[in-house]
Amino acid sequence: MRIFCDGLSCKVLKNGYSILEKDVITGMLTDLKKQRLKISIEIMPNTEPDFAALETILFAFTLAKQIKEADQTKEVSILCEVIETAHGSSYWIGKIEYCKNVQNTVDFYTCLQQYTTILDLYKKLTGVEYEVRYQREFKRQKEAIEITKGILARRKSYWDGLGVKSLTVSKPCRICGLIDCKGVNNKYSSNHITFYCPNHGLYTVNINEDVSDIDFEDEIRNKIKKDVYAMINQNPEYDYEIIRIEESQYRDLETKNA
Repeated sequence: MRIFCDGLSCKVLKNGYSILEKDVITGMLTDLKKQRLKISIEIMPNTEPDFAALETILFAFTLAKQIKEADQTKEVSILCEVIETAHGSSYWIGKIEYCKNVQNTVDFYTCLQQYTTILDLYKKLTGVEYEVRYQREFKRQKEAIEITKGILARRKSYWDGLGVKSLTVSKPCRICGLIDCKGVNNKYSSNHITFYCPNHGLYTVNINEDVSDIDFEDEIRNKIKKDVYAMINQNPEYDYEIIRIEESQYRDLETKNA
């Protein structure tokens, strides 16, 4: 399959406004301050790669190649982030919906291998390197832990700000990995969240300690990632910047200040 590009880009934002850029690469190079750049894409290998996933991978490698050609001093690579903590197929126990992470599904590693084959192909075609990182590795970063703790500590005001009664907070059972999908049985106190597994009973997390296994719905997960990358991009201790390509309705390209 051959896909041609005229070099023009219309960035369609979620609020309905558009920005037309005639020279995308030049504009991006103006914003990028560090010599190393990682282009982040996400894959959720609970199903075979669909066209949207292929489109995202193709765009990432093409963008990386064009940036390297425009500025040969730039070291550009792909950061492929596997969202293995997302909820897989669900089922009901009584009136409560439960599930396990997609990593615990039958097809996870088969689908992941299909993605790896595609990534290897584009690496060969473009000469652009890639690395694979799991969500659990991202969540153990100090910046991610700091932001997660902040959300949990201010969860009531956070929920009110979004105009919702609550946000789904989940943590797999330490023994069987079962998750209360909607957090129906969650109990909150000032510093603790107690979860319930129908097989193994209650388990409690101190939000001031280890929160790396805490997960949220997609909206909050994406916000945490954007905030973490903004912190990394502005921190001189890191010798690289990250931009994100999100597979969404508008294929919105998230820049470092998004």
